Amino acid sequence: MPETFRLYNQKECKEFFKIINSDEYKNAIKTHPNQYIIKVGSDSMAASGVYLLDEEEQKKLNDMYGKRGHMCGIKKKNLIAQKYLPNPLLIKGRKFDFRIYTYVASIDPMIVYYRDGFLRISVVKYDYDSNDRKQHLTNQAVSSKIIKETREKNTTYDGMTADELVELSYWSYEKFTQYLVDEGKIDDPSWLDTYLRPLFKKITYHYMKMIQPNLRKFPQTYDFYGFDVMMTDDLKGYFIEINCQAGHSSPKPHLFWETLLMERI
Repeated sequence: MPETFRLYNQKECKEFFKIINSDEYKNAIKTHPNQYIIKVGSDSMAASGVYLLDEEEQKKLNDMYGKRGHMCGIKKKNLIAQKYLPNPLLIKGRKFDFRIYTYVASIDPMIVYYRDGFLRISVVKYDYDSNDRKQHLTNQAVSSKIIKETREKNTTYDGMTADELVELSYWSYEKFTQYLVDEGKIDDPSWLDTYLRPLFKKITYHYMKMIQPNLRKFPQTYDFYGFDVMMTDDLKGYFIEINCQAGHSSPKPHLFWETLLMERI
């Protein structure tokens, strides 16, 4: 997981403000301006409340908490600061992330089922130096809005029709693996089963064990989570967040298992 600070936690909040007001940080942003992403800690959907920590936004935070974070622990806004990954793996020049699903069948005992999700690929080409947040987010809501507008206006976006944008923005894990083979990034066609799925299962197991003490321990309790993971250009996976109200529908229904899952629940 990228370095993450909960600004509603006094200790982590103070540590974060110490970092962003240090000389080291000021020097770092001269060459790599995107150092952190700020987002709402919970109850946020469709990429709302997510933004890059640029100079203007840093000033707002400093005004709110004080440069030394002296208001940390007093101001308890539901915000999280997460280190920006500067070297994301790109697909056709676009950022993406993985959505992974877990179905928690029981809390006591803990029974968790893993299920493949899909890749969410931004329809907007990536530019590290851009301050347009659409280039830095992979949330479905961002791409879906562009696809909807393209379809309604019967036009194209970046030379693609709405149907072509849909085809671009949702990939299966199998299609992604074949893409890496075709691009010469991996040479093992079984990489999905030998590396990627084991990595995802390890991530979901680790974080479900972390949150287990906070879950209601009733045998009848079940839940459904969406894990988001990003990958850097060296093919390392980074857990980003857990979504408690995870969407499980798409313009490409063959990637999903919504109907069967809901019938079984």
